[in-house]
Amino acid sequence: MPPVTLVDVAGIKVGIIGVSTESTPHTTMPANFAGLRISPPAQAIAEWATTLRAQGARVIIATMHIGSSCKDLDHPEDDSSCEKAEELFGVLHDLPKATVDVIVAGHTHAGIAHKLAGIAVIESFASGHAFGRVDVHLDENGKVSRCRSTSRTRSVRATSRQSGRDRGLRARRLRGQAGPSPIPRSRRSPMLRWRALRSDARRSSASC
Repeated sequence: MPPVTLVDVAGIKVGIIGVSTESTPHTTMPANFAGLRISPPAQAIAEWATTLRAQGARVIIATMHIGSSCKDLDHPEDDSSCEKAEELFGVLHDLPKATVDVIVAGHTHAGIAHKLAGIAVIESFASGHAFGRVDVHLDENGKVSRCRSTSRTRSVRATSRQSGRDRGLRARRLRGQAGPSPIPRSRRSPMLRWRALRSDARRSSASC
């Protein structure tokens, strides 16, 4: 899997960089890390961002399995509720200014929707419990002029709102009986697909 990619969005080149926590060698099975090494995240991001900018990227996004936690998601300019001892803040401290425009964080399964060190940062908890969004505005010269991070919490109770047909399918599968074929993916709504995934997860948990 390549560490970066360059995509075109409405005529704007967007560079995307993938990053993982420096604790990866200790948090996964040794076999998964055989032959690999971890570079300091900020250093790797800076090097790849330079490469992507040279290839025409106007916006740089770092998607990372590195995160933190902020209790107050209503005041994006105020980081006083954020856990600054977490690895994310170390990366922000070490990144040269204006290296990236957006960070999509992770790993800590917490919430962030803030402007941190001049960067729009989101982390949307885990397991589909929230939706994170960043709006990026470019000026007439194609340079990022401002970004805004937002987060929306999604009610888990929505997963139980299934149609009678869905409930019947699920009941037959749990009893091991044959039933109608599943609804084709192309005909499911996004919410229905999400509900189906959540139902599968519940069944897997129950069978363990």
